[in-house]
Amino acid sequence: MFLFFVCNPLRARFWFNWREPITLAFSGLVFGVIFLVVWSGFDTLAVGLIIGSLVSFLVKFFWLDKMVLVIKCPNPECGKFVEIDTPWLCGFKEDGAAHENVNTGAYPFVKECECCHKRPKAYQCHHCEELIYLSKDEDKRNFAKRLGNIKTKIDPREEKVTKQIEKIQDKSLEYEVAKLDRKIKIEKSLPVKPEDKSLVDEIEAELEKDVAIHFTFEEAAARLHAKVDEKYKDNDFEKKRHHLAIDDAAKKRRLAIVNRNK
Repeated sequence: MFLFFVCNPLRARFWFNWREPITLAFSGLVFGVIFLVVWSGFDTLAVGLIIGSLVSFLVKFFWLDKMVLVIKCPNPECGKFVEIDTPWLCGFKEDGAAHENVNTGAYPFVKECECCHKRPKAYQCHHCEELIYLSKDEDKRNFAKRLGNIKTKIDPREEKVTKQIEKIQDKSLEYEVAKLDRKIKIEKSLPVKPEDKSLVDEIEAELEKDVAIHFTFEEAAARLHAKVDEKYKDNDFEKKRHHLAIDDAAKKRRLAIVNRNK
C-alpha cells in the first residue's frame, strides 16, 4: 500500500481538483465489488451492505484521503520529489509582503493562493532551487517558494517606525537613569538625621552622664584628700576639718552640675 501518487507537474492541478471525485468513485467501486461478492457468497443483502460499507470506508479514509500528491523535480541533477501540500509563500506580493499559505490541504501551490486567489505558474524546488513549471508557458514571474526559503520584504515605513520607537524607548530609559542618579546625589548631600531615641534610651544616656560625673568628682576628691593627709599629717584637727570641707564642696559642685544638665 502506497500513500503518495507521483504526477506530472503540468497535470498536478488537474489531479488535485479531481482527487475528491476520483476517491469517491473508487470507494463506490470498492463498495460495489465487495457487496456483490459477499451477497453472492452469503446470499444476504444486509451482510453485503455492512461489509461493503466498512471496506469502502476503510479504503477511503485510511488510504485514499491520506494519499499525498507529489511532483518530481525535472532538474536531472536533482530529480527529488516535492509534496504539493508543502507550506508555501505566494509570489504575488501586496505592499511588499508575500502571502503565507499553511492551509495546504485546501490551498496547495498547484491550486491558488488562499489570500489573493492567484495561481502560481512555477514552484521553486526547495532541494535545488530550480523552477518546476506548473503551466506550459513556463512563466518565471511570481513563482511560489517553500515557506522559510524566502526573506519577506519589510515595509520601509514599518521599519522606520520600529526604529523610532526603539530610539524613544532608549531615550526614556536614559532619562529615568539620569533622574535616579540626581535623586541619589541629592539624598547623599543631605545631613544624616539622628535616629529617634526612645524614652528608655534617653534616661539611660542621662544616667551614664550622671555616673561619669559622680566618679569624676570622687577621683578629684580622693586626690585632694591625699594632699591634705600629706600636708596635715601631724595636725589631726586641720586634717579632719579639711576633709569635711572637701566632701561638702564636692557634693555641692556635683549637684550643681547635674541640675544644670537637666
